[in-house]
Amino acid sequence: MTCDLLTYDYLNTLRMNKYNLFLGLSLIAIFSVACTKTTPTPEPVVPKITVSSVTLFEGNSKTTPFRVKVNMSQAASQEVSVDYTTEAIGAKTGEDFIENKGVLTIPIGSTSAEIKIDVVADSLKEGDEDFKVVFSNVKNATLNQAEVICTIRNDDTYVPSSNEGFTSPDNYSGYKLAWADEFNGTAINTADWSYDIGGSGWGNNESQYYTNDAKNAYLKNGKLVIEAIKEKTVNRDYSSARLLTKGKKEFTFGRIDIRAKLPYGQGIWPALWMLGANINQVSWPACGEIDIMEHLGHDSKKVYGTIHWGNVGDTKSKNTQGVYVLQSGKTFADEFHVFSMDWEKDKLSILVDDKVIFTTTAAKLGANPYPYNAPFFFIFNVAVGGIWPGYPDATTTFPQRMEVDYIRVFQK
Repeated sequence: MTCDLLTYDYLNTLRMNKYNLFLGLSLIAIFSVACTKTTPTPEPVVPKITVSSVTLFEGNSKTTPFRVKVNMSQAASQEVSVDYTTEAIGAKTGEDFIENKGVLTIPIGSTSAEIKIDVVADSLKEGDEDFKVVFSNVKNATLNQAEVICTIRNDDTYVPSSNEGFTSPDNYSGYKLAWADEFNGTAINTADWSYDIGGSGWGNNESQYYTNDAKNAYLKNGKLVIEAIKEKTVNRDYSSARLLTKGKKEFTFGRIDIRAKLPYGQGIWPALWMLGANINQVSWPACGEIDIMEHLGHDSKKVYGTIHWGNVGDTKSKNTQGVYVLQSGKTFADEFHVFSMDWEKDKLSILVDDKVIFTTTAAKLGANPYPYNAPFFFIFNVAVGGIWPGYPDATTTFPQRMEVDYIRVFQK
């Protein structure tokens, strides 16, 4: 029976006894309150905020707006707000993007909003660069993630170049030019150069994959450019190039000059070097190795000149080396230097800017094999990571480039 029917019946009974009317009305009031249904106040809607990453080309205009979309799972019954700020990763604040921070408000009934961040255009060929937007202090909503990555894609081709630095002579008394590559053409001369393809660094557990792609090795401004790029390539995190003259240009003895400007950074390892042409027959290290220049990018003022040798069947080499350290305030990445070798029977010397940093002779090696009286070929490469010299870290920027102005071989 409903509360209304109960009250009606009870009143009819009370009419028969006026003395009980007051008591009856009081009981009806109490009974009515007890029968009243209470409706609960609804809980406010608390939406979830999701933010999408943004990847765009930087463009050619002064600035390009990156619009970071902030979406909610449903419209809120209360105004939603969240604090945000930009933070640099690879991209630089003020140089690559304009700092932006503030409070984003999403009004009642809305399900989305956006944050506009201006990216600064330039003409340099660069690697992709990242910055992030970090969120905090959200009100009347929950966050699915506290930050989102924005990637600035490169769409430029300009490679800056200067010709400052040390230069070697065009000729030497008593010598004639046997071979040279001045890299003045439009494409790498494949009659002289081939490509090593692959990764891992042949036992050094390196991070690059060597390609024959024109983005990793090309001619620009009269220079050979070998460029290491941060990108997934096959099963490696970086691409680069390793050029060699094996089977095409091989030499025994002479004066060798290589003018180059070097890359820099933790985990970057450029080299200008040679291997014995009989490597397929006797393997390494018995074939011999001459490192005219090796450079560890984290130590930007130092280069090494090294030779390796060993017996047939050895898996580890014997070696000795010299070191050259710049005394000026500049680094090997700032300008060109000339890395050379004076090479004759039973003797070779390695030089930097015409200063001898290391000399060896057959006599110094004693009873050890001396493989340096035989033909050798050239290898130019930029390695990334490895057991030696270690791996890139947050301080390493990409792309990294080794520029080679020329290689010249003079012989008597």
